[in-house]
Parts: sequence; structure tokens; C-alpha cells
Amino acid sequence: MFKQARPFVMLLMLLGCSQKPGTPDDALGTGGADSGSNTAGSAGDASGGHAGTISAGGNAGAAGSGGAALAEGGVYPLPLTSEDIIGLMKTNDTALPGAPNTSWAKGAIVVMGADLRGDVTPTWWQPNNRYLGDWPWVAPWFVIWNGPSHQAGLNTRVEVRNFQLFTLDPQGIWTKRGAPSIGGSAFARNLIDPISAPADARDEPDGGLSVRLDPSGDVFHGWATQLQVDVSNVRGVFVRCEAKLILGDPNAADDRASAHYVVSVGSDAYVYQGQQVGDFAPEGYNPGLGGSKFTLVGKEWSYVGWINLNSANSVNTSYYALPKPWITMTDAELKANPPPAS
Repeated sequence: MFKQARPFVMLLMLLGCSQKPGTPDDALGTGGADSGSNTAGSAGDASGGHAGTISAGGNAGAAGSGGAALAEGGVYPLPLTSEDIIGLMKTNDTALPGAPNTSWAKGAIVVMGADLRGDVTPTWWQPNNRYLGDWPWVAPWFVIWNGPSHQAGLNTRVEVRNFQLFTLDPQGIWTKRGAPSIGGSAFARNLIDPISAPADARDEPDGGLSVRLDPSGDVFHGWATQLQVDVSNVRGVFVRCEAKLILGDPNAADDRASAHYVVSVGSDAYVYQGQQVGDFAPEGYNPGLGGSKFTLVGKEWSYVGWINLNSANSVNTSYYALPKPWITMTDAELKANPPPAS
């Protein structure tokens, strides 16, 4: 049974929300930190327990040549190509009703990218303790929103499943980092305030989680368990999941044509497992690696994903110290060595 996790409030605290004056609008603040909901199973997902590595040469077929051909609903069909991934880092597929005027409400963003150190946290982020050095725990997250044409009272739900986190090492090998479990909570449309009322969310038989939203209601902010990585060996970060429109009651009306759902995914870095947002007082959140555009969901399974790409719709350039060269990668680098296709 789906249980509402204690939110580690992975918030996209961007300009126009509740930020301090002067915070740039490409800030991806992710609040974080009550990771009590992240502890179960995390130890088994530590960096020593990978699901396998895939060499750069073995990925050559993943790039594809057909471009980001969109399937029904504007979604990115399986398998995911490098051109698809580039497309996922552009502007949102639709406007987000009720969203603040911020960069994540417009498209994909990169903040810390693949440089998982406190040294490269943004200068506008001002905690009492910046925790300079490695941040080796990474937690994927997702947000489900309704588009402008979404109707109330639908039987249609949006399901997300198969969250996967990959890191790229200096030898050009992409490694899958475990299979995190997911939870989440209802949030106000500023993505700052969690809602005490339970979300209309449920577990699905295939291991996914589905959500139903009404246009006048809240949105859903979910997260996955933290996974440990070796920061010194990270040159790229890629997170993805699958999304699809499903029927809440298969014996009731099929009203998927009246549904308008979008999903964004991203990831955050943490100093230690179970980290609390109080560690970053007075900020109350920690900046994220980045987030994808909000992507339309259709009737067939498709991917939503984020990567540390320098052609993203918005890329932060304000750092406490100089970032490593691999904080972002180019489109050409991605095409030459894309993450696994499936």
C-alpha cells in the first residue's frame, strides 16, 4: 500500500517563490532533508552494489538517427535516444497552471550538474555551513502537474515507474546505480509548501506509483531513495523514469483524451544519508543537480529524463568555487557516448 512519505521537501525554490532577494531565477532549491523516508533500502543501493556497467562502445546504437520523434501526446517513446535526451532538456511542453514565474516553470535547468561538491553550490545559497567537499548521496525526484486543458473528476491517472540513476565515470562508462523505491506528497503549486491532506496516490501492481490531479487542486512532488556514488568518479549524471496515462478504474469511462498531465524529473545531492534540511540553516534547503522540462504524458509508456547538459533551457553559472570541467556536458559529448537506451 502506498504510504505518504515524510517529505524531505525536495523543493524547487526558485525566484518568484520564497527566495531571498537577489536569488537568480535558475536556482533549483531542493529542500530536503528529512530523509527518514529515504533510509529503507538505501544501504543496499550503495555504490558497491551496481546493477552492471555498460561500456561507451556498447552504447553506440543508443544514439539513433531519427531525432526526437514524438509519439502520441508529445511523449518520448522507448527506447530513448540521445536526441530525445537533448529534447528533454529544453522548454516545457506546456504552461503550468498556478506555477510561479520561475525558470523551472519554463524548462529544464542545471544547477550543480555533475560536480557533486559543496564547493560548487551557488553563491546566492547562503547556509551557515556550506559543507565544502563531497556530497556522495544522490536522490532522484519527480513532479507531476496538470496542463491547462486538464479536466476535473477524470478516471485517468498518471503512473511513473522504473526510476533509474546512472553516472558516467572518467573512462566513459555509464553505471546504473541500484533501483530506488519512490514515494511522495501533495504540494502547493509553488512547490514549496507540502500539503497535509493526503494525495490521491496509490501503488500499482507493476511497482509504479500513480497519481490523479484536479485542475483546482494541488500537484504531486515525489522522490526516490538516496543512492551512494563515488564523487571522484562522476563525470555525468542521468536520471530517468517511465510515465503513462492509466485508468483508475478499468471498468469505468476511458477519459484519457481529456487528461493533460506533464512530468519533470531531476536529482539532488546530499552530504550524508538521512541528511536534514536543518543542516543548512537558515536556508532550509539544499540546491539540486537540476531538473528536466515538464514533459507531456500519453497513453503509451515513454521516458522522462534529466542529464547535466550545457544546452539546457537554463544553466546556473553562480558558484562558490570553480566547478570541475565536467559540471556539464555538450550535446556532442552526449551523442558520442549516450546513457543506456533501455
